[in-house]
Amino acid sequence: MQIRYIFLMLFLSCARYPKSGEYCYPNFEVNDCVFLDFKSGKIGINQENSGLIRITDAKYEFNFRNEKFSLSVLNENRLEIKTIRTSGAPETPSKVYLVKKEDKAIQRKRFSEFFKRIVTGKN
Repeated sequence: MQIRYIFLMLFLSCARYPKSGEYCYPNFEVNDCVFLDFKSGKIGINQENSGLIRITDAKYEFNFRNEKFSLSVLNENRLEIKTIRTSGAPETPSKVYLVKKEDKAIQRKRFSEFFKRIVTGKN
């Protein structure tokens, strides 16, 4: 019984990667969002898709409109995107994007279905 708890603790403490979905810059004046799919290695910005190049588990690079960008996974809900500086180009600040939360009604429905499966023992 104790071994199960140890495995559960190890599973929960391991780094998790962001889910596929929409990540937005937290500026309410500008709707600046990106769509990410880490499994297929794609990023979508302003209805244009580009491929992600995996450097490490938490660092990716991609090209968008002839510029090279670096994407760093800060945690499962937060990403940092910055321009990779080329010689002579001015330094640009990085932007931190946060996961876009689901509607509360969708969250409640998902959690109620999850807990029903736990109670009934069905997967």
